[in-house]
Amino acid sequence: MRLLLLVRAYRFNGHTKATLDPLGLEEREVPDYIYPALYGFFEGDLRWVIHIGDPEKCNWLRDKLENTTPLR
Repeated sequence: MRLLLLVRAYRFNGHTKATLDPLGLEEREVPDYIYPALYGFFEGDLRWVIHIGDPEKCNWLRDKLENTTPLR
């Protein structure tokens, strides 16, 4: 459940942590709920995160991980 909350936080607010100002002119506060430590994770725990370029595979994985239907 903690992982799903972290994924949701990144989906909706991950852009706040992104470095989008190469000149450093904009000061932006990153909300606390975007940090993995808040959910009990540390940077080393997230090394398994990878990018999946194939949309079909990505959608399949997303469906399996985020399916909230209880198993029978």
